[in-house]
Amino acid sequence: MAVSDPTMPQSKDILDIVLLLRLSYASGRDILHGVSSFARRERCRWRFDIVNFDAADAHAELRRVMEEGADGAMAIGLYDEAIADEFVSYPVPLVVLAHGNARLAGSRAAPTAFVRTDENAVGRMGAAYLESLGRFRTFGYLKAGRRADGFMSHFAGRDVDLRVFESDVSATLDLARLQDWLRDIPKPAAVMADTDKQASFVIEAAGRAGVCIPKDVALLGVDNDDLVCEMSEPPLASIAVDYQRFGAVAASALRKLLGPARRRGAKWPFTVLVPPQRVVERQSARPVAPASALAERAEAFIRRNATAGISAADVAAHLGVSRSLADLRFRQVMGESMLSMILRLRLDEAARRLRESDLAVGKVIAASGFGDPDHARRLFRRRFGCSMREYRRSRQQAPGGASPRKPR
Repeated sequence: MAVSDPTMPQSKDILDIVLLLRLSYASGRDILHGVSSFARRERCRWRFDIVNFDAADAHAELRRVMEEGADGAMAIGLYDEAIADEFVSYPVPLVVLAHGNARLAGSRAAPTAFVRTDENAVGRMGAAYLESLGRFRTFGYLKAGRRADGFMSHFAGRDVDLRVFESDVSATLDLARLQDWLRDIPKPAAVMADTDKQASFVIEAAGRAGVCIPKDVALLGVDNDDLVCEMSEPPLASIAVDYQRFGAVAASALRKLLGPARRRGAKWPFTVLVPPQRVVERQSARPVAPASALAERAEAFIRRNATAGISAADVAAHLGVSRSLADLRFRQVMGESMLSMILRLRLDEAARRLRESDLAVGKVIAASGFGDPDHARRLFRRRFGCSMREYRRSRQQAPGGASPRKPR
């Protein structure tokens, strides 16, 4: 399906989109879910051609799909030089997810965007969480990088003993050095690793060094890979990245590259940072169970009662703790305030009622739990970029949405 003019794909009725994803990872499947959900929700006229980056024939399959023609592409972490080279000259809008080959930013003539995790924010979230667990003599980070920079910046200007183990633990020598590092750091210590896989090396090295996790060292990973985290001993606490949101943000960036903004001289390449989601508490960072249990009870209460007009003070009263403690623990575990979740759920309910019913807007607002109609309207416009009436018209009158192809 050759495209005669790849700079104007919006002239086609249905656009063909190439997705290069790591489908053997839960994150890759979550990204795919986020992309397809965005396309359905926004009524994008997209048809997907999915290539599994982890398949043995990924390069050949990608080349075949590209030769057939496409209108846009999204690709996960282009570390592979040969595949990155394919995209340098591929003349369609491209969104690179996670860490892409740096040459793409300056080498592509076609519109390009990068969507990646806000690594600095990941480090800061990890540092704040570990610090909240109690008194530690040392705070450490495994493997220098942007996440480590964010971790260190949290403690800037304070008299804190900070240690960094800079190697990528993949060799026997590095593992032996890590054992020595864990023995030497003053304890109790709190350590954050760059990824869950790196954190699993910390657990192995600690066991060999006679260092007890979490008694001697509280440990935190990143990515919340269920397989790695739950099979670790002890189970690994980790920062979750919302990969479904990641996919939705990438789809939004591609729509921008494909759409009318290009004709108005929009600048590219551009980068969109996605913040980390929350800390998922497990035994490697004990004592933390009370914080997790408190937050989970709060979340359950909010989900049951958000549309009933509750306030954050009502949640705290239900938990039997102060408002400040409830907010602190909820933010640590869930990554947002109690009020933020309450308002988000109310807005979701209002949007659902606008899509699925003919109830008057004022009654939608009341049924969704809002007490102040004007405030509700302002929050809705800020969240969805349009008024409630405009939202209802666009969702109830829009034509059919995306039609994904099956993976080959």
